[in-house]
Parts: sequence; C-alpha cells; structure tokens
Amino acid sequence: QFSVGVGSTQCLTCEAGQYQNEEAQTGCLRCGGGNFTASPAWCQACPPGEYRQDNDTRYDECIQCPPGFFSPGGEETCAPCPAGQHSPVAGGVECLLCPEGQASEGASPFCSPCAVGTYAKSPGSSECEVCDFPHGTTVESGWFRSPSACVCDSGYFTDWEAMGRWRAARDAGACGAGEGLRDGSCEEERICWECPPQSNCTQRNRTLPGQLAGYYLRQQGLLWSTFECTSDACIASDDPTAARCGDNFADDSLTCAECRQDFFLFKFSCAACKEPRAMPLMLGLALMAFAMCATYYCSNSPVTRDASSLMTTTVSFGLMLTAAQSLSIMATLNVDWPEPWKTIINAMALASFDIEGLQLACLTKPAPLRAYVVRVSVPMMALGGFAAMWAVSQVICPLLRKEPWDKAKAANSSGQVWQALYISIALVALLPFQCYDHPSGDSSLRAFSHVVCGTDEHTVMFSFGVLFTLLYGVGFFSLCLMANFKAPELSAKYPVFVSYFRFLLFRFRVDRWYWGSVLMVRSFMIALVPILNPNSGNGQVVMLTAVVSTCLVLQCYVMPWKTTNLNKMDTLVLYMLVLLTGAAGVFTEPEEETEGFLTFMVLAFAITSFILAAVLLGGITASVKTALGWGSSSAKRTVEKNKAVAVSFVVAMKQLSALNAEDVQRVFREFGGFDRRTVKKFLLLVDHELLQGMAQTKAQTTRLTVRKKTGMQGVVDGLAASYRTITAERVVVPEDSRLGTSYSCAGDDDPSPKAVDLADDQSTAPSEYSI
Repeated sequence: QFSVGVGSTQCLTCEAGQYQNEEAQTGCLRCGGGNFTASPAWCQACPPGEYRQDNDTRYDECIQCPPGFFSPGGEETCAPCPAGQHSPVAGGVECLLCPEGQASEGASPFCSPCAVGTYAKSPGSSECEVCDFPHGTTVESGWFRSPSACVCDSGYFTDWEAMGRWRAARDAGACGAGEGLRDGSCEEERICWECPPQSNCTQRNRTLPGQLAGYYLRQQGLLWSTFECTSDACIASDDPTAARCGDNFADDSLTCAECRQDFFLFKFSCAACKEPRAMPLMLGLALMAFAMCATYYCSNSPVTRDASSLMTTTVSFGLMLTAAQSLSIMATLNVDWPEPWKTIINAMALASFDIEGLQLACLTKPAPLRAYVVRVSVPMMALGGFAAMWAVSQVICPLLRKEPWDKAKAANSSGQVWQALYISIALVALLPFQCYDHPSGDSSLRAFSHVVCGTDEHTVMFSFGVLFTLLYGVGFFSLCLMANFKAPELSAKYPVFVSYFRFLLFRFRVDRWYWGSVLMVRSFMIALVPILNPNSGNGQVVMLTAVVSTCLVLQCYVMPWKTTNLNKMDTLVLYMLVLLTGAAGVFTEPEEETEGFLTFMVLAFAITSFILAAVLLGGITASVKTALGWGSSSAKRTVEKNKAVAVSFVVAMKQLSALNAEDVQRVFREFGGFDRRTVKKFLLLVDHELLQGMAQTKAQTTRLTVRKKTGMQGVVDGLAASYRTITAERVVVPEDSRLGTSYSCAGDDDPSPKAVDLADDQSTAPSEYSI
C-alpha cells in the first residue's frame, strides 16, 4: 500500500499491475513484462513455460507458451524451438531434440518423419538428407534414421558393395552426391541396376531380380538377362542364384533345357535313368531294323495300275505318318496350345526324330551339337542300314536258300522312307535356322533353347544345318524331281529305273505320275513355315494356313492317289490341318508390332484380288471378241479340238474292233478305280451325245448297257456296241486305217468322200490324235 501525502488518514492499495513491497511509500511500482502481480505487496516472475508481455492488461497471471515455443521463466515472450528441436505441448520449459529419422525447421511442435527417399542420421536434425544416388529411395515404412535406410527403388536391384562405399562416405561426411569412398578417394558409384525385362522387381530393396514362371534369368557379372523358356520347367523364384528350374531340370542349364544328372528328358519332363541304361537304345535300333525290313517287303510288292490291299495299307500308314509329322510342326509354332492339344502335339515329337526318350542323356553328357547331329543323321542311318542289310543278305540268304535283297529294291525302300519322312527330315535340317527372340534382346534356337544364336556353338550347328539342308532339301529333292521329269523316257529305256524310283510312282495314278515331287514340295513348304517368322505366331498361322489350303485345293482338283480311299484320307488329313491352323489363331498372343504382319496380309489380299481381276477381265475380253468376231476365239479353237478328238475316236474304234472281249478284259483287269470310272464316263457320254442322235430305230437297239452291267464286262460290251453303231451308221473306215493314214467320212454336206491325211492336217498338233 501507499499514501499520497502528509495528513493522509489511510493507505491506498496498489492498482492492478502495480505493487509496493516496502513500508511508508508514497506510490506503487509497476510490474513489467515477464512478471505478474500475485498480490499488491509484490511482483512475481512468470514461471517456466509461461510469459507475460509488458502491455498485457492481465496483470495477475502469465500465459503458457504455445507448442513449438519454450520459456525458462520470467520472460516477456516465449522463444521458438530451434531447428532440429520441438516442443509438443503448451507451457514448454525447454525444447526436445528430434529423434533419428525425424527433423524440424524450428518453432515446431512436432518433428516430421523424413519423407520417402530421405533420412536423418542423428538426433536434432534440422532437415532430412536425400539418398543422393540414382534411383535411390528408402524402405516403405518406419523412420529413416541413417544412410542404411537408403535402398534401390522398385524396378532395380542393389550392388551392395557399391552401397557400402556410399554409406561410408555419408557417415564420414565426405564425397559428393552419388559418390563413395574407395581407397580413401571419392568415386562415383553405380548402386542401383535396372532389373531385366520380364522379371519380378515390383518391391524396393531387392538384392536380386526375381524370376517369373516361364522365364529364366542368367547372371553375367552384375547384368542379368531374361530368356523365355519353351517348357514349363522354369519356375518363379525370388533367388534365381539358388533355384531356377523345377521337376528335376538342371538349374545351370539355360532355359532349363536339360535335366539333372541321372535324369533324361521324356515327354517334356525329366525321368530318372533306368537300368540297364543302354536297353532303350538297343530296343530302338531293333525296332528300326524291323521297320526297315517291313518297308522293304511292303514297298516292293508287284506294280499294278490298280492298288493292292497291301499297297493301300502301306500308303495309308504313310499318310498317317505325314499327319503325325504335320502335328509335330504345330509344336514349333509360337502358339500357346491349351490342353489336351498341347499334350497331343507334344506327343508327336518322335515323328521329328526327337529320340531323347531312348535315355541318350543317361549314356553320355548332353550336348546340343551332338544331339542335333544325331537327330539330323537319322535318315542317313536309315540309308546306311538298308545298305548294311542288303550286304548281309548277300551272305546269309544263300546259306538259308532264300533270295537275297535286291539292290534296286533296297534303294527304293530307302527312298520310300526318306519321302515318307520328308517333313521331319526338312524340319530337323532347318532347326539351326529357327532363332526366336528373348525379352533381353538375345535369341536362341527354338529346338535347343539353351543355344544362344550367334555364339560359337550355334555357328558350328548352323554349318551342319547348311550341309544337311543342301543334302536333303536340295540334293534329294533335285534327284527326285529329275527322276520324275525323266520317268516316261527312262522307264522305257531302262526297266530297272522303275525299281529304283518306284517310291515316286507306284502310289499315284498313271496320269498323275509326277505327284511324288509335288508331295515333297508340300512337305518342304510346311517345314519351312516355322523358320520364316519364328517370333510371330499370327504370321506363322497365316502362312501355314495358306500352304495347307493350297495343297487341299490341289488335292481335291487332281485326286492323284490310286484309290478313292487314299484320296479321301489325304483330303481329310489336309482338312484337319486347315481346321487346326485356323483354330491356332485363337491361342496366339497379341503382338505389339503388327506392321509386318499387316503388310503381309495386305500383299496377299492384293495378289489374290489381282489374280481374280485378271481372270474376270480375260473372260470378259474373250466374250467380247467372240461376239464381235475378232480373231480366233476360244469357241473356234474348241471346235477344232473336238474335230481332232472325233478323228482319234473313230480310228480307235477301228483298232479296237480287232480285239475280242478276252483281250480287253486282260488289259482292263489291271485298271485302277479312277481308270474304270473314266472309261465308264466316256461310254455314258457316247451313249447320250452320239448314239441317241443316230437313226431312232437302230439307236434303240444299240444303246449302251454299261449302266446296267457292272465290272469289266459292262465296259467291254459298251465299247463293242459303240463301235458297231458308229461303223454302221456314221463312219466308213478302210481296213488299213490307222494313225497317219487317210480316212473318209460320210454325212457331210458334200456327199463325196474326202481324203484327209492325218499327219499333214495342220489344224491341230499330231499329239491331238494320240490315243
């Protein structure tokens, strides 16, 4: 209290914000900032964590410091927490250091955890440091308290030696961004390496790229390459250095193409070797010898125009073998076949000389080059086998009083085997040319996926492929083509020619003797499809469909086989292949680069449209010329050809008149089904178009009866009736009539006979008169 002057009767109490702590005072003292008046008698300093400004009208209390600020007490204002510290509550007496992995900029109530890609290595950090190497980040959760929290981002894996040198530089506070300490000096480090395509690197902090199912990861230093597997042996693995392959496949075999030791590849899986290990090979050789003997005796039966039961059975087996080889081609296409087709198609691998099931890997260490040479040499082994068996028969058969093998027949049997297996022969020879691409940019052989194209091993295999392709695809095919081309000439000069090349001729009709070469072209084109476009399943499907469809059209048009059943069987095989290749388009994967495929489709469509337009334009042009009477029309040429055929027919009737029924039956007995039907159709044509136009009275008595009678007798009677009718009504033929001599016809507008020398007639070529 205080008194204002002398004579005051009482002391006055100090006003708010003032105090007086002494007696006999005439005034009060002002309580300044940082203090408050707890009572008029004294002024007290603000306690720690509180403050009061000097102009604050609240004199009797202090205010708590807000979060992020602190006060030691008696302060007019609260001080902000410095950077790297925080005060989480009001009334802070002091600031706390930010823990590791957190930082604050100052005056912060809380420390902020370091963002992803940054870290705080010591308490009281004012800011987070960045993982300053390329593609660096931090783990996805937790506080990032040190450089050890820095890892590589997803899509990359870590070189831990480089990471250790970078961390050492960060701990020492030395070196610049992305540099590490190496022998005391700072050097730039490559810590994060990009994961290869088609690998599992979706998580951060990967020590190694993960392997996806269906792919194989191979390490070369710090670089990893991805290879697409051709089987289901490649498994998913987080550590491809420890496990890459399943089902007893060797982990160190690229694309899991080979089995572990004491296992062999059988039906696209690894089976344990069985004792005795050489037994499957011995059985295979015995089966091969039996098949060669059966081929010798079945393919050298007597040659007839018609097809014997044995020949029909043999050819039917050959067509089934062709179907099996065609299905084995499907396994080489870039198509993801579903079950059960995948199993069925893979089971046809034996038709393409895949002899791994004979436990060869159990006898010797697998080697791709040796495996290829063995497969591609199977036809040569067959040729050598026939030669050896012929030589043995020359010694053993006389002792057993049996006829030894004939050299020409043995050669024909070899050719029969080569032609029947020509799809597989061509396919196996072309295997070194079929390289398919991998996600990493490398390529390897489709049949030997552990052989990388361009390596020394592939170069050697490629050389063998060129050699055997020239031998099989050029040499053997050229020999067959020349034999087919010269067959009419050589068979007349050298009767043994037919024995050597019977395999080219005996299965087909006489007028389709050339079809053996066409069949080989068909086989080679089918085998060539996987080679032309190994990476595009769509392109392979289109090309194979085009080849097989063309062959189907030719087969239906020509009908070259001797019997109807064989033609039906071959037609059915081709039709099945057309359906299968068409369905394969459903199971091909979409392709990103379709420009080449679309170009091929547009080109094929343009060529087809051009051909159709040319045919249509040609027909229209011929019709216009005929209507206007310009030039030699096709109608005039047809009339001239018909006249020539009529002459040939008349002369043939004269010559046939000298034969009796027994002579004709003796010849016709060897006719094939197509020959008989051709003659019958001809007789029906004569019956309808020629005989019915004659005098009505005699035409009724001379109608052909070929439709009522069956077999040879009906054909013979029809020929006899045709001759009798024609010679009685229409034609006068001298006794000595034959090709190249004169003849005369009655019934023209000019009743006088005309002598025409057939050899001098220039209206048609002399070949038009041949019978």
